[in-house]
Amino acid sequence: GPRYVDHEIIGQEVFERWIEEHIDADLRNDDANLWMKNESAPSETTMTNGMGPGPADVIAVYRTPRGDRIEYYVGRGGDLEDDACCLLETSSGHVLIAGCSMCHPYVCCDILDFGNSDGSTKVMQLDGTSGAALVRTLIHSARNYLYNQRH
Repeated sequence: GPRYVDHEIIGQEVFERWIEEHIDADLRNDDANLWMKNESAPSETTMTNGMGPGPADVIAVYRTPRGDRIEYYVGRGGDLEDDACCLLETSSGHVLIAGCSMCHPYVCCDILDFGNSDGSTKVMQLDGTSGAALVRTLIHSARNYLYNQRH
């Protein structure tokens, strides 16, 4: 898997180029815009953080006919109150994950694995009304976690 790489080593220009070449390029295909909500997805799952496992709500799960997928989960109460995770995987195998665990943001993708220990991040507010909106807000959150949040 990817090794830990600080966001200052992988500069914003490199990250933006990776998004353009691997996420945007994969999803620009017309078929990829046919996001379908997975109505048979379970309404809850289990998430784990440093305090252990707990319940999480499945906010949205979308797929494309080509095989792209995006999934969004939010912790429910207790030690998972402010936890969230969103995973995007393109049909060509590129992955972008952003989340917040115990108020600590993290971003993982093909070129980096970043976690911040400042403990001041609130749960992500992503738009799960459509697959395209969820992708757009996931990328926005990843950018914010990597380059705009105060450390």
